[in-house]
Amino acid sequence: MLNSVIVYGDADASLFEHLEDRFVARELTHYASELLNQGLHDESELDNALHKAITATLKARLPVIRHFREIYVSEEGTIKKDWMVSDLGYRLIIFNADVSNPVIAKLQVEVLSNHLV
Repeated sequence: MLNSVIVYGDADASLFEHLEDRFVARELTHYASELLNQGLHDESELDNALHKAITATLKARLPVIRHFREIYVSEEGTIKKDWMVSDLGYRLIIFNADVSNPVIAKLQVEVLSNHLV
């Protein structure tokens, strides 16, 4: 009996990477900046919560790329950095935001009550 060996070339690897990227992108359904409209005070507060959320993902040994993707958005003639995030990523940002902000505390309760996202 002959054993088959399949060799994938660069073109195949590129195709697989593209397919994986498309699959992952489907799960990135939120903009992190949405939380600025939900109650985070400013971009600094968002950045702090975002970096803590990414750290939590890393420490949990989850693939960060499946939950957080840096993007750039054109807004009123300027380019701004934002993040596309998964449902889990969005919740992690909420849970890593400053709870002294009553709006964030309420969001955390809503997430735990399954009324958000």
